[in-house]
Amino acid sequence: MLQTRLKDILRTTGKHLKKLEFLGISTIRDFLLYFPRTYTDSREIRRIIDMKIDEPNVIKGRISSFFSRKTKNGKFMTRALLTDETGSIEVIWFNQPHITRMIPNGSTVILTGKLKYSFGKISMISPAYEIEKKEQIHSGRIVPVYHETEGISSKWMREKLKPIIDDWASEIVEYMLEEILKRHKLMPLSEAVKEIHFPENETQIEKARARLAFDELFLIQFKALKKRWEWQRVAENQKCALEIDGSVIKEFVERLPFKLTKAQERTAKEILQDLSRKHPMSRLVQGDVGSGKTVVAAIGILATTKSGKQVALMAPTEILAKQHYKTLSELLIPFGINIQFISGSTTKKQKKEIIKQMKTGTCDLVVGTHALIQEEIGFKNLGLAIVDEQHRFGVKQRSILK
Repeated sequence: MLQTRLKDILRTTGKHLKKLEFLGISTIRDFLLYFPRTYTDSREIRRIIDMKIDEPNVIKGRISSFFSRKTKNGKFMTRALLTDETGSIEVIWFNQPHITRMIPNGSTVILTGKLKYSFGKISMISPAYEIEKKEQIHSGRIVPVYHETEGISSKWMREKLKPIIDDWASEIVEYMLEEILKRHKLMPLSEAVKEIHFPENETQIEKARARLAFDELFLIQFKALKKRWEWQRVAENQKCALEIDGSVIKEFVERLPFKLTKAQERTAKEILQDLSRKHPMSRLVQGDVGSGKTVVAAIGILATTKSGKQVALMAPTEILAKQHYKTLSELLIPFGINIQFISGSTTKKQKKEIIKQMKTGTCDLVVGTHALIQEEIGFKNLGLAIVDEQHRFGVKQRSILK
């Protein structure tokens, strides 16, 4: 039901429906989930005698004595008088001839606006207005303010949203386990949607925000885990588990001119455990410059190549790729690893020879730039792909290597 299109239930023009689509709102669900960007607090209704100049005032009274005319400079001006138990104030609207149709003479209204002092008298200039009713939506409460576009104001949004929320918000299905809601003291999702639009007080706003923020992070994490699970499930039959030669790793670590830190040891151990599992690893290694990420990568590379698989390491720039090539050559060539370097500046002859080695499996490790994912590039048995500074590559580039 929430997928019902607004054009089938909303009383408005086709022009307004197109404006809503520009804002990404086409269905009831879209409208319910179009949350306010901020709020204004107009709960304090002042008496006319207590109004202040040059700051927002919310007042309530009986409106009368409408009078319209054109000013000397051609503006259409509508004047009226608002009266409460403490006195009266002049109210002026410019270029809004519809005011006299929207506000019946003698009705009780709530006005929101500023007082201006000019030509020896005080007036309320072009205030927002709302006729008093059982439940106010534009004044006398915490008022939601939305992202707008030309022809779609926050006031228009509120008028159209309120009946939809009243009629449809309860249709929002609660998918979160009751146990999770209780543990984190979260309000039901349908209630959160209602309160985020038309809150009773600040406490309800915070509770609604807490629930909606929790859902946003929860769904991001769920989507990531689901994608990871699907990827691992598809890859289960690919026999990607590696036989790790512990003696070679031990010899490599003992030959290093320094002792590994506890963090390096732990990270290397986790990587080796992942490599020995039947599904692919997807791991982010994060650390400051000089923290030893390269030597951890070298341990993974050594384990992979000694199990008969190939490794690719991709860096965003040729300078960085060459640095990795130099460092890894010093660390791994003594263990009989055939390392090649490829980039955009590699000559055609050199590239042809390197690609031949990659496709025949005689090249154990190839280090390079995005040139590694060109169409003619291929591997005989790629077992590990390492991307340095992955944020500097596009999603498509990383997925091709994966």
